[in-house]
Amino acid sequence: MKHAVMKTEITMYTDGSSRGNPGPGGYGVILMSGKHRKELAQGFQHTTNNRMELMAVIAGLQALKKKRIAYYSLLRQPICCKSHQRRMVTKMAGYKF
Repeated sequence: MKHAVMKTEITMYTDGSSRGNPGPGGYGVILMSGKHRKELAQGFQHTTNNRMELMAVIAGLQALKKKRIAYYSLLRQPICCKSHQRRMVTKMAGYKF
């Protein structure tokens, strides 16, 4: 008898900004799956808003890849990216692991 595999969605919330363009800035990421939650953040002294928005998505995907979740997610678990910038989500849709 085969066991059913539970598919748990991985949700990634991202945001990034800078004060001035360029200026000091940073990004934040929250990864959630079921009862698990991981937060990532980093700041930079001289950056742009666009760079921080992109870095948030990249950092989140890299965290999944480091935990070897990304490969299995492509087969079993959808990754849902939530960002207030449509461009970031669109770019992530074409991301290859």
